[in-house]
Amino acid sequence: MDINNELINASISGDLELMAKLIDEGAEINFKSFFTIDKGETPLHKACAFGHIEAVKFLLDKGANINAIDSDGYTPLFKACFSGYPLIVDFLLQNGAELKHKSRYGDTLLRISAAGGNLEIVKLWVEKGFDVNVPCYRNMTALHTAAWRGHTEVVRYLVENGAQLDLRDSEGNTPLHLAVKNEYLETAKYLISVGANTGMRDADGNTPGAFARMSDNPFMSALFQKEPQTT
Repeated sequence: MDINNELINASISGDLELMAKLIDEGAEINFKSFFTIDKGETPLHKACAFGHIEAVKFLLDKGANINAIDSDGYTPLFKACFSGYPLIVDFLLQNGAELKHKSRYGDTLLRISAAGGNLEIVKLWVEKGFDVNVPCYRNMTALHTAAWRGHTEVVRYLVENGAQLDLRDSEGNTPLHLAVKNEYLETAKYLISVGANTGMRDADGNTPGAFARMSDNPFMSALFQKEPQTT
């Protein structure tokens, strides 16, 4: 393994002593790794993704590009948001991280944070004025994403802050469809309790109840015993 990929690995483990040694020996601070599953991530991407705040501080002090993008268009801030490290998120913001950047898939920081499920980080973006109903990857909003991942507290917060319950993604799924398909009972139960339309059909003509009846979970199917007229 060459010295640059060694720096990538040291950033993953947060080994400051080794990171300093490798940089002194000529490792590139903004090297983009395509080793194995890496997608053009820099050492800073890795330190953010794995929660090593001291490594993040060290790399920035050494000149790392805070807004470097990987092959998917994600910056280090996106990595910290998805992995759920609010202290790193705060530190990156204090040091000039870009807020309005979108990934190559159209993801915003709010949607990627909803995917990660850290409520504190989701709240940060909503409080900063991010639109909770902006469609992103596959026309999914932050609410679609949180429901798809089963992050019920994030779902609750988004709904309480204006997220529309029945928007459809590119496959016709509402957030309720996604919660049911992935068998997140508490998320589905909450969405129904606040008025999600149980009769909406996806692009294949299926309602959330249809997926519930395919489930092995009797509690899920019980949520849909009385379905309304479908739309």
